[in-house]
Amino acid sequence: MNVVQAFVVSSICLAGACAMMSWEIPDDVMSHVTVEMDLEWIEYKKVHNKTYETAKEEVVRRLYWEDTLRFIREHNLRYDRGEVTYTVGENQFADMAEDEFEKTMLRGLILPEEGAEVYPEALTEPDPNAALDIDWRQRGVVTPVKDQGDCGSCWAFSAIGSLEAILRKNIWWRADSWLSEQNLVDCASRTYKNYGCRGGWMNNAFTYIRDNRGIDTEECYPYSGQDGRCAYRRDCIGASISGYQNVGKSEHSLASSLSSVGPITVAADCHCH
Repeated sequence: MNVVQAFVVSSICLAGACAMMSWEIPDDVMSHVTVEMDLEWIEYKKVHNKTYETAKEEVVRRLYWEDTLRFIREHNLRYDRGEVTYTVGENQFADMAEDEFEKTMLRGLILPEEGAEVYPEALTEPDPNAALDIDWRQRGVVTPVKDQGDCGSCWAFSAIGSLEAILRKNIWWRADSWLSEQNLVDCASRTYKNYGCRGGWMNNAFTYIRDNRGIDTEECYPYSGQDGRCAYRRDCIGASISGYQNVGKSEHSLASSLSSVGPITVAADCHCH
């Protein structure tokens, strides 16, 4: 079992770019399909293994997808003109309505009450000891991206991702050894103000790991993407923590902690479009 000190940063929310609202679909759906995009639509379905129950559902999904593609192309043109600093691309959610995406995928974060969290004094100037450029991925510290499915467990994945990275950075740790998000979903529940697939908060996840004196490995407690009974096993502990703390509420504080501590657990508010 490995014992470390974990660090967290104040969270915001998690999302991505998607399509029009579900109520914006016109009655005469077929007349709004862009025929010139037929081949791209076929490729999209093939790449993302998409099938639909009825012809009408496919047309509706097609319209959401077309709207998403228009947004992507317009945004990336703005990037080419230097008007924005990042590009966007197509993914498996491109055929979802914006409100549908938010209801399905953005229900995983439950913010604490105002004043419930303690934050250190924020830096107002850059930390002179902080690295100007650091990418923990290139140093083999950041673990691969995982898929939470349609369970609102981003809080668990964010906490686990940070803890796995800190273990890799500070302690010898098998490269193929992961910690269990499902352990948090099932066990770090209402007592810790988390609600499994209905949402939670990363600090509460860390509190559970500290109080429980450990968290299981993913191999022993695999992810199911559903709420279940707590099946924690002390003989399967992969890591433990002695404590955690927030990062001061400023970009300078975040940069300093990223440089000195390592990857920080965060959530990002980037609502559709």
